[in-house]
Amino acid sequence: ILKERKRVIINFLIIIQELKMKKVGIITMHQVRNYGSFAQAYATCRSIEKLGYETELIDYKYPNKAHAAKKSIIGEVLHLANLMTKSLIPGRPHLEFEKHYLEAYKTYYKLSKAYNTRDEIIADPPKYDIYVVGSDQVWNDTYINTDDTFFLGFAPVNAKKIAFASSFGETQVKKCNESFYREKLNSLKKIAVREISGVELVENLTERDDIEKVLDPTFLLNSDEWRKISIPFTRAKRPYIFVYGSHCRKYMLNTARKIADKKGWDVYTVNGTIVNYYSKEAHCLLDIGPREWMGLIDNAELVFSCSFHGVAFSIQFNTPFFAIFKGEEQYDSRVSSFLTEISLEKHRLLAGTEDIILDNAYEMNWDRVNNMIDIKRKASYEVLRDFLSC
Repeated sequence: ILKERKRVIINFLIIIQELKMKKVGIITMHQVRNYGSFAQAYATCRSIEKLGYETELIDYKYPNKAHAAKKSIIGEVLHLANLMTKSLIPGRPHLEFEKHYLEAYKTYYKLSKAYNTRDEIIADPPKYDIYVVGSDQVWNDTYINTDDTFFLGFAPVNAKKIAFASSFGETQVKKCNESFYREKLNSLKKIAVREISGVELVENLTERDDIEKVLDPTFLLNSDEWRKISIPFTRAKRPYIFVYGSHCRKYMLNTARKIADKKGWDVYTVNGTIVNYYSKEAHCLLDIGPREWMGLIDNAELVFSCSFHGVAFSIQFNTPFFAIFKGEEQYDSRVSSFLTEISLEKHRLLAGTEDIILDNAYEMNWDRVNNMIDIKRKASYEVLRDFLSC
């Protein structure tokens, strides 16, 4: 009996050791200067690590020459002019912005060797036990064109390849790209996407019936876990409204300003140009990194955001918010489907709406919302666990 018990214990320890040794390579858009991109990359790695695996972000440069997301000459000139003029502002906040991002990457990312082009990663692909693509809009054909790197096309033929929480960021792909998407999606062993529209799109393209719907990875970590890495915003002298997102920016700022004036609050926003920096309608912060951005949302009285992750972190931190819609299904679908999923439709606000029902942002049962998120978080972890072990 003692020998049998010893054998069982040894076998159990061997299984645990093998699990710990498995290495997962993750490809996503991890170094785009975007707060949500940082958060989803970190959350994906951390969630997989919590299941007992070792993770590494594949340091594939995006965008590069394989991608269609290129600025026009005028766009490039305006972009460079914006950076140059912001560098002239006293205190040089844009340099602080870059510093905060690089610190976050250095502290929270474990990276592979750098790959600057598709040819480089094909020539010398990284080696892992499991390859994962996701989250973020890694399958948005406007962004990636037909770069199959975001379908793990560089991995060995017999490699275990899965997609977790990948997003198209739209409800359809270009007709000319359908055959490419069909082939590449079918090369993946398991697929989970983060929007209902994404499930339907993959099913229509591939005729597969095993597609899973999961939460965005930022919801796989709870608010306490995010607060451990966020930096509280302490500069505000009064309560404030935080405005986040590039689309509908003018409408959000104007609406926030009207509310703030009535309440005696301030308005803060981030990014923007030198014109925004010196504008009196809001305090435009140009030095905010991803950790500071989380603190801005956490400490706000109210958030206006047209960004998925702006809305997501408002929900995570139980901060009253309005999700601003353009009225275009392709753009609005990501946020719209999620708010419907957790019964927060009252928080939708169509750009241009003048009669704001402010109570809609505040009259809610956060305990109910948190419980719903917790149930979905556990279900998403089960999908992730099953995918990694299959």
